Amino acid sequence: MAANSMETLTGGLEVYIRPVRRDDVELERQFIDKLSAQSRYNRFLGGVSHLTQDELEKFCDIDQRHNMAFTALDQSGPEGTQVGVARYVANPEKGDAEIALAIADDWQHKGLDDALLQHLIDFARDNGIESLYTIELASNLAMHALARRFGFDSKSDPGDRGRLIYRIQLRPDT
Repeated sequence: MAANSMETLTGGLEVYIRPVRRDDVELERQFIDKLSAQSRYNRFLGGVSHLTQDELEKFCDIDQRHNMAFTALDQSGPEGTQVGVARYVANPEKGDAEIALAIADDWQHKGLDDALLQHLIDFARDNGIESLYTIELASNLAMHALARRFGFDSKSDPGDRGRLIYRIQLRPDT
């Protein structure tokens, strides 16, 4: 089981980061439903407005080996509210994993993306993942800045010039 941790973000905001659990389906639904149309568009590379129950359950069914996800919870209220999530799905044959991040609109530009991505990178590295990649809209400037801060390489997606592929090697020998 991955370690849980409290993280202090820009401005002293605190979030609790832990692995996603099967019983987080309602937290995930509320989180996605509250994302702005632009944030959902960036996260899902298109016009997704809501996820089905099956999709939400799949997002929360994490085996912590081939797929992993961390949720960030705002602890300022009586119940934690999901304010961010970072996940990967591994391809064991290739030794890599595709990642995805989403941050609640009110929590963007506060360092939560950095905290979640660092959790994901550390966990992937500890579990033998050789590289991480993500396919993003070229217009997603926040993801471009995050990828640059973490040292991801980028290239145009040969199948869609409106997208970029970011990749980071986690093992120096790969």
